[in-house]
Amino acid sequence: MLPRGQILAPPVGDRFDLDAREQLLKDGISTWWADDDGSIRLDNIITSYQRNSYGYEDTSYLQLETVKTLAFLRYSMRARIAQRFPRHKLAGDSFELRPGQFIVRPKDIRHELIALAGDWQDAGLVESIEQFKAELLVERDTNNVNRVNSIVPPDLVNQFRVFAARVDFIN
Repeated sequence: MLPRGQILAPPVGDRFDLDAREQLLKDGISTWWADDDGSIRLDNIITSYQRNSYGYEDTSYLQLETVKTLAFLRYSMRARIAQRFPRHKLAGDSFELRPGQFIVRPKDIRHELIALAGDWQDAGLVESIEQFKAELLVERDTNNVNRVNSIVPPDLVNQFRVFAARVDFIN
């Protein structure tokens, strides 16, 4: 009897080769491979997302790690803003704050998001902080004065899946 959660690999002749696994991945099916002792190892865990809402091929959410990383970034961002600015009032960027006032401005939120992106970078989740700063947009909504809109452009650190090398003689 196998320990709980352990799966036996099929006989060697019945296992998927690299070409078959690649085809499965293209069809939105995660793949695995087996060690010499028959232990199953996850190869690539993907989602079934392959096309955007316009029907065009789109691999942006294909890798499960991408989806999970974005979910964590979204959660940590919402938590950070809620913890940093609880029960604050909202003023425009030109408002001059006085000590002790519980007022936040879009530019304060922007600075907090940049600091959070630094934490994400330290955790190995994002890269290109200068690009993040350049493309980050935080502004007060023109139709709802109680709302701040933001476009947060993280450049995720990617998965290392393929190593390619060419061994060649140099004359």
